[in-house]
Amino acid sequence: MDDGVRTFLQKTGPVLCVDIGSGTQDVLLARPGLEVHNWPRFVLPSPARLAAQRIRELTLLTQQS
Repeated sequence: MDDGVRTFLQKTGPVLCVDIGSGTQDVLLARPGLEVHNWPRFVLPSPARLAAQRIRELTLLTQQS
C-alpha cells in the first residue's frame, strides 16, 4: 500500500467509498491496518435500476387489471 494512503487512513480511520453508476453501485471499505486486497468490497444493482424494475412491475400490474 502507498505510504500516503496508509498515513491518511491512520489519521482518518475507515473510509467508505461508493460509486453509483447507471447499472451498478460499487462499494469499498478502506480500513487501516489491512492490506488493500483484504478491504471489503461488493457490487450491487444501482438504485436507479431497482426503481426502474419496480416501475415496470407496477405498470404491468395496472395494465392487467
